[in-house]
Amino acid sequence: MVGGTVFTKVPSNVSVFSRAPQISFAICFMPQVMRCPISLLEHTPMLTAPTAATIPTGKTCSRGWAAAAAVAAVAVAVAPFLVWHLRWMSVRAHYEAFPLVVLGAAVLAWVRFRHPLTCASEGPAAPRMMWAGLLVGWVGVVAAEVLSSSWLACVSVMILVPPLAYGLGGREVFRRVLPAWGLLWLLVPPPMDFDRLLILQLQGLTTVWSGAVLDALEVFHLAAGNVIEIDGRSLLVEQACSGINSLFSLLACTLFLVLLTRRGWGRGTLLMLAAVGWVLVANVTRVVLVAMLETRWGVTAATGWRHEAIGVSLFTVAVGLLLSTDRLLEFLTRPSARAAESPRPVPAAATVQMPVPPKQAVRVAAVVVPSFLVIAGLHWAARGNESIAPVTVPSELASSPELLPAKVGEWERRDFGTETREAHNFFGEHSQNWLYSRPEMAVKSSLAYPFPGWHDLTWCYRSTGWQIDSQEVRTPANVPGGFVQVRLSKPGFRHGFLVFCEFDRSGRPFLARPGGAREPLFRHEASFDRIQRRLEGRPLPPPEPTGAAYQFQVFVEGASPLAAEGEEDVRQLFVALQSHLRERWAAEGGAKQ
Repeated sequence: MVGGTVFTKVPSNVSVFSRAPQISFAICFMPQVMRCPISLLEHTPMLTAPTAATIPTGKTCSRGWAAAAAVAAVAVAVAPFLVWHLRWMSVRAHYEAFPLVVLGAAVLAWVRFRHPLTCASEGPAAPRMMWAGLLVGWVGVVAAEVLSSSWLACVSVMILVPPLAYGLGGREVFRRVLPAWGLLWLLVPPPMDFDRLLILQLQGLTTVWSGAVLDALEVFHLAAGNVIEIDGRSLLVEQACSGINSLFSLLACTLFLVLLTRRGWGRGTLLMLAAVGWVLVANVTRVVLVAMLETRWGVTAATGWRHEAIGVSLFTVAVGLLLSTDRLLEFLTRPSARAAESPRPVPAAATVQMPVPPKQAVRVAAVVVPSFLVIAGLHWAARGNESIAPVTVPSELASSPELLPAKVGEWERRDFGTETREAHNFFGEHSQNWLYSRPEMAVKSSLAYPFPGWHDLTWCYRSTGWQIDSQEVRTPANVPGGFVQVRLSKPGFRHGFLVFCEFDRSGRPFLARPGGAREPLFRHEASFDRIQRRLEGRPLPPPEPTGAAYQFQVFVEGASPLAAEGEEDVRQLFVALQSHLRERWAAEGGAKQ
């Protein structure tokens, strides 16, 4: 990132970032919960399936080919979108724990379905709400296909699960699938990049609280945006230390515990709120502890194993505090002794029916199978030739100031520096920075990489305290794919002008698009444009690269906004530099990723 106030070679310990929550999610919480279900389920009546005292023994229900065919048809129709969505989540640091959410849902499903099903709770056949849910889910999948929206496809799948479970297995299957279904909602990110906005809010809150604690400890520091400067060192409060990573992990732990043990709506809501509070406390403690170690004792803990150890330890403490909160709520909500002595009423025995596939399941399968196979056929007909290449991390580029020319018109290269961050860092794992100057103006340029696709740079500047005043997408012929220009401002009478574009290692462009909440809409607009071109017989635009993205930017800041002539000069410098870079890479023949 080159939008700071000092342009020097930045050491690798400037960012306070860790993936400890994902690690501690597995080693601190899941083993304990995985050990507790067996003993807990065997001795807690609330968690066990109905026994012979409640439902008479009878033959188990089997939905046979109808259930298998319906589930397979839905899976085939939505599989491409789920693959895209999981690939998208795997390269977002705050969703890297999503495999454990899937594992937790599988555990909940096993707990609820480990006893055989009976036909005692079949319920009314084909209610209107079930058919309405199936229709809404089907329409959602169709809309996801038209809009190329994996998010909408995931929401549609979640909408489909309850009515599909009810239609194929009745009320009993519907009831048993709900806990796993509820946990899987954590895999659906907020729409319109609301999670990024949440990251910014948590970063700001963590920075403010950490600054207050450092003030109380009489540690001299300066908070600028989400950067805490202490003794000339910049500690950037990133996603991990803002709480977004550990928040997702601890919320998943909490929801898993609530659903596994059936804590109830009231107690479960209080536990979820407590989880948010303990995460914020833990992450403020982490920022303060890192700052104290570096300033008071000279111990570098911003990166490396020390930071990982601090993150794991604090997350473990947060889990312990959450479990302690659960025990406190249990004590406060414990019923009176007289109420505890009163026996629970035993449910009346239900009638056991014959274990044959009910007509309702056959009717549901007869509707679901062809309707979703049609979606699958349309998808492969329209997109079957589109490959989903995995995002591989390219090797680090050789650090060389000669990657860009020494002189461009009046501009001369004055300085060069590099920066290395953690993998999947929001600002890019690697960056090479150049300083170009001419009389009365200096411009910072940067090449940052790798990103899994188009990376909205405006979020990075917002996280460091800049405000976006305006942004514009331009598509000149001499910049393939176009570029984005942004005007920014900052408290203290600071103004900035930013121009950036993105391309792959061979120089093939990613189409420029507006940032912020407008970025998700760009994908939908592009999908509509492709459909319109197909219908009108016009040639389709070239597909975007599927490999890692390289982001090139130029940035200038000052006490007053640039005049129109100054902005034009900066744009011309940007065009010349990115053209030189692409031509050099094209001459090298690209690089295999």
